[in-house]
Amino acid sequence: MFIRRLGCFCVLLGFSTTAMAQDFFVYPKNNQTADQQQKDQSECYVWAKGQTGYDPQNPPKSYASQPVETGPDGSVVRGAARGALLGEIVDDDAGKGAAAGAAIGAMRRRDRQRQQRQQQDNYEQQEAARLAEMRSRYDRAFKGCMEARDYSIS
Repeated sequence: MFIRRLGCFCVLLGFSTTAMAQDFFVYPKNNQTADQQQKDQSECYVWAKGQTGYDPQNPPKSYASQPVETGPDGSVVRGAARGALLGEIVDDDAGKGAAAGAAIGAMRRRDRQRQQRQQQDNYEQQEAARLAEMRSRYDRAFKGCMEARDYSIS
């Protein structure tokens, strides 16, 4: 029974160490056995994960920001109403004022949507940089641990 459990543990360990070190070429400098290398990789994975808080087998999800609003927001109607009122006051032509106000309202809406898209793009770039930095810190920790155990890592 113990041997069977140990066998299952080794199979699981083998799967996880492959996933942990898939981005690296690991070469034993002192003729370490494959079993020893697998053990060292597993221990370095646990250590690097503990040091950095990053798990390459379960990377953090990117935080989603608010979706960009694309539906009607009333700016065209409000602009038309303001323009109609202003047109009526200025030259007794509410129709021209309404048309001009609607156009201004539509432009304001497009400007807000463009700003929201730019904010979303900026957020996504910052989030990608944050996740890349976390992965980089893990990689450095893992490599350092493996090099301390006398492996060549590239």
